[in-house]
Amino acid sequence: MIHRILPHATACIASDDLILLDVRQDRYFRVPTRIASLMRVWFEDRNSPAPPAVEKLLCDNRIIRRGDPSCTNAAVETVRIPTELISPIWRSAEVQPRHTSVAMAVTLTWLRLRLRPLQSVLLDHAHAASPRRPIDARHLSERCAVFARSRPYTPLARNCLLDTLSLDRWLGDDARDCSIVLGVTAHPFTAHCWLQSPHAVLSDSYDHVTRYTPILTV
Repeated sequence: MIHRILPHATACIASDDLILLDVRQDRYFRVPTRIASLMRVWFEDRNSPAPPAVEKLLCDNRIIRRGDPSCTNAAVETVRIPTELISPIWRSAEVQPRHTSVAMAVTLTWLRLRLRPLQSVLLDHAHAASPRRPIDARHLSERCAVFARSRPYTPLARNCLLDTLSLDRWLGDDARDCSIVLGVTAHPFTAHCWLQSPHAVLSDSYDHVTRYTPILTV
């Protein structure tokens, strides 16, 4: 369960630890045990003001600043990780790479991640609910397979954020029903990112991403 406490800050409970993500600062925070207990009680008492100790923690870490709206405990999101497997076309020899267009998507995404704040980049990839007919699962699988075959030809080191955002960018309108999910583990602390459709995880394996607790969905 994801708690959106500010437009740029979300929280989740991972392995009984309370973790905050501030995309404005591109930082994760592990909340100290005493304050975490207060926050968890606050999360259960919807539409109530934040305890002073919680506000102080947010201010001290510059998660909340002058001009920001009041923090809230009302916005809660649930992320379902789909269990269906992607189509076997992933392994099909008939899939033809598209080196140039994939390289362009990866390179432009790499540049944006270095030149712009993470919050701004994620806003570019935000998916609004679409009334249009969902993309056919096989068609989406075929396009993901093309990206996977083409990605090794771009000489930029792989990482989950770059590859997830690049795939989302390359899919374009075909990704309109998809979600970018950021997740965390607490012990040891690690963060991960993946793209999923309503039917399947597109940029990773189900077994891998279920090790992480979602903390943000875009």
